[in-house]
Amino acid sequence: MSTLAARRLLADSSSTVAARSLLSWSCHRGREAAVRCSDARRRAGASASAVPSTPFSTTAPSTSADSGGSGGGGGGGGGDGGGIGGKQMDVRASFEYCVNRVRQHDYENYLCTFALPPAHRPAALAVRAFNVETAQALGATKEPHIAIMRLQWWRESVAAIHAGNPGKVQHPVAVALSAAVHGTGTRTKRWLEQMVEARIKDAQMVGPPPGIPGLEAYANNTTSTLLYLLLDLSEVRNTEADHAAAHLGKAIGIANLLRGTHAHSAQRRCYIPTDVCARHGVSTEDVYRARSTEELRNAVHEVAS
Repeated sequence: MSTLAARRLLADSSSTVAARSLLSWSCHRGREAAVRCSDARRRAGASASAVPSTPFSTTAPSTSADSGGSGGGGGGGGGDGGGIGGKQMDVRASFEYCVNRVRQHDYENYLCTFALPPAHRPAALAVRAFNVETAQALGATKEPHIAIMRLQWWRESVAAIHAGNPGKVQHPVAVALSAAVHGTGTRTKRWLEQMVEARIKDAQMVGPPPGIPGLEAYANNTTSTLLYLLLDLSEVRNTEADHAAAHLGKAIGIANLLRGTHAHSAQRRCYIPTDVCARHGVSTEDVYRARSTEELRNAVHEVAS
């Protein structure tokens, strides 16, 4: 399935249902390979405690991360449940926090996690929660510099996680993420940092992107990268799966940006490229004022298809 075909599917039907179907399909593609790996994991000594006993049990490795301070410099909007000075943050409680965050703010993908084998669900939820925290950084404030500060905190947390400095991890999502990616090497660090950097650049951007290639690059660096992470943590590592994730990620990422047009307009942000707006006679002020016109609908349809 190409990016164009995926985007047409999203444009021709309810975007919510289509996005859910695409993600379910992506998870299903990796499920058989993940199941084939399960015996190998057990032989390698994988802990049985990492396997949830119920669909969304958040049983996690019986380790804990020292958490000094509270909130972690903003921590992307998850204030309650942040670190408590001098106490250890329980990993199980951190995974439970991730479940609640994803269920509340990314319900479609919360449901899609059911398609994964139980052993891989906690890691997937930790990554999804990380995506929620970083994606909401800009939407949670009208001041871009505050969003950038929060995202920089997450960038520092990713570095601390992979440097083996649990004392610097001061947020439940970061604690769960640390447990999820432990021992995965530089691959996950690169992908997590790529997601954060893309959102920092987005927060620094003034005005809409100049063209669709810029929109696709953003979707690739956020949503496609997220799918790469999920595949890797599910032990699905092959070029066909990565190729599917690249196209699906771009399509889903662009669809999500279009779905959020009304919310973005309240912050005077627009993700309909300037060249597309120019072709259809749409001004960014029309988007900011939420004016529903035939020209705007045509511009959105071009981006979607």
